[in-house]
Amino acid sequence: VSFEDSLMRLFASPRLTSMLQRFRPKEGEAISAKVLNRSIETAQKRVEQRNFMMRKHTIEYDDVMNKQRQEIYSFRNDLLNSENSIDLAKEVIESIVISKVSEFFQDKQTLWDPQGFVSWLVSNFPVSFDIKAFDDDYIDITDIEKIATQKILDVFDEKLKIQKSLIINFKKLEEEKDVLDVLNNVIKNIMISKIDTLWQSHLLHIDYLRTDVGLATVAQKDPLIVFKQESFSLFDTFSNKLKMSIASDLFRFEMIPPKDSLQETIKHLQLDTQKSFVPQPDEITAKQNNQKPKDIKPAPVVSENKVGRNDDCPCGSGKKYKKCCESLS
Repeated sequence: VSFEDSLMRLFASPRLTSMLQRFRPKEGEAISAKVLNRSIETAQKRVEQRNFMMRKHTIEYDDVMNKQRQEIYSFRNDLLNSENSIDLAKEVIESIVISKVSEFFQDKQTLWDPQGFVSWLVSNFPVSFDIKAFDDDYIDITDIEKIATQKILDVFDEKLKIQKSLIINFKKLEEEKDVLDVLNNVIKNIMISKIDTLWQSHLLHIDYLRTDVGLATVAQKDPLIVFKQESFSLFDTFSNKLKMSIASDLFRFEMIPPKDSLQETIKHLQLDTQKSFVPQPDEITAKQNNQKPKDIKPAPVVSENKVGRNDDCPCGSGKKYKKCCESLS
């Protein structure tokens, strides 16, 4: 045991070091004294208690994240194992609407904002509502939840019908079950992808929080309590953002034909590379008259009589051709 060790300096009794300095045993000589052994034992116990508290503190921090991890992984596993991800998607949409209803409609005397709720619905979903749709003195929160949820789910069902027809055209499927399997897998992939992306971002925010929460000791606050409060707030924000992002993607996705279908379409195109891109006059006339274009015959070449050197020049000068225009040609 070295008494110069940082932990021994913190936890060893100062009487122990002063006693050793007084007696000054030779280097390498064994030291045996009850007082010395008890002091070393006490120091080691204090070190172990300190390490235990550090590990306990770390576990308490990890427990906060484990609860969040269990919740999000439970939802993710339910989605992976589900054969009907469409129903889970509808549950997500419904939970968003219900949470927003409780936010805009709390009490008619304190907070009752039907116009703000309609504005939120129209800006986040492809639906239309009258600005005074929920401005009724006799309507209650349950009715508002039913009306808003039902209209959004009806629009979502119409969206699914369109995507089903596209799947039938692209995949050439006839069985309704096969079409639903494809659509369920598409929706499942959309939701899983969004969960993974936003969960990674949430973990980064938690790491930053855990680093910064140590400053709470300056304000004489327990860092663990501050961490629990802030991490709960972050997880609540993450959950709301996740649901809204999933709902947004569910209304925006579109089925597109696979690459193989595009390549087959290109192969079947008959492209005449030798044909001019500019239509000929006869072709235009033929199209207008609904007739076939006539074949264009080349103009005949007329051969002229050759002028001899001793003949009169054809220019009319009266001279011989060899002495007149032959030199010019």
